[in-house]
Amino acid sequence: MTELDGFFVIDKPYGPTSHQVDSWVRTILGVDKVGHVGTLDPNATGVLVMAIGKAVKLIDLVHELPKEYVCTMRFHSDVPEATIMEKLNEFVGEIYQIPPIRSAVARSLRIRTIYSISDIELSGRFVMFRVKCESGTYIRTLCTDIGYAAGTLAQMEDLRRTVTGPFTEDNIITLQQLSDYEYLRKKGEPELFNKYFVPVDKLFAQYPKIVVKASSIANISHGSDLYPGGIRAISDTPETGRRGCASSMR
Repeated sequence: MTELDGFFVIDKPYGPTSHQVDSWVRTILGVDKVGHVGTLDPNATGVLVMAIGKAVKLIDLVHELPKEYVCTMRFHSDVPEATIMEKLNEFVGEIYQIPPIRSAVARSLRIRTIYSISDIELSGRFVMFRVKCESGTYIRTLCTDIGYAAGTLAQMEDLRRTVTGPFTEDNIITLQQLSDYEYLRKKGEPELFNKYFVPVDKLFAQYPKIVVKASSIANISHGSDLYPGGIRAISDTPETGRRGCASSMR
């Protein structure tokens, strides 16, 4: 892969659409292939993973990874604090959701998993919490459903994504910073650009590693099954249904 085949974690600002951010990154870097992982609404902020170059082919792989958000929710009427805590805890685990009317997917009932709801802060009718969830979970719908469970109405007031798989706020940059670092890179000072550029290898670090024999490369590249005889080494025993990362010694 070339030096611009990888990812940046952009701090999406309040206001523009995720597709507008795509366009700005494309202009800043002067590349054709740019795409984002997991659309954020215009009013949402935070981690927007941008795939650059050949990394665009990996968008679906990154998109299926868990997400984490910090959300502020507002109840339309007073709810006892004990009830709020109880209802929030009830939504940890598998839940049923119907996507909102304004969404990019069909509005059909589906199951999503809420892994945790933590760091809960209460202030009158406002509740702020951190939620770790399965990809495809609609936090706006989650807030509405929590309100129904508490016997009232509720709505999402603010949303910030903090994690997408291995990509976190630890290496997030603004669009202005990206523009500045690209300018410095072209001037022969690539240190800041390279600090925040995430190579494709980091994405695969979370998966079990399978080193295959050279004789098996052509077969698995065309979709054939990989049999034990074609494996040279393995870093961990893969679980059934879990993805793995195959490589060779070439």
